[in-house]
Amino acid sequence: MTMKVVMKVSFKLRSLKCLLNSEYQGDEIYVRYNGRKIWPEDKKWHRMVEGEEVTMDVKQPVVKMGDKVELELWECDFLSHSKLGNFTFLMDSRGGPFTVDMLSNDKKAKYSLVWEAIG
Repeated sequence: MTMKVVMKVSFKLRSLKCLLNSEYQGDEIYVRYNGRKIWPEDKKWHRMVEGEEVTMDVKQPVVKMGDKVELELWECDFLSHSKLGNFTFLMDSRGGPFTVDMLSNDKKAKYSLVWEAIG
């Protein structure tokens, strides 16, 4: 009987760039993965304005090579939270860094995420 080896990998978020913010004075954003907030780690949200890029150092395990990863970008308003869009990528090999743009239903905001697949 042959055993199939499942390679476990992780992804690392390196940076996030705001190409277009959705609100006049900037977006109060945070990133979620599998239903929980993973960035920023030390506060509720981070305000971003057009042209700003922040360095991230977030590492997350992925179940196995070949899994699709979907990250959600949320905006925190005073009374509610709204989903700005998704970053989706396939964990099919180690490598990077790679850049992926946010997929969104509306065109109010645009963000770009740099990530890499690590062992």
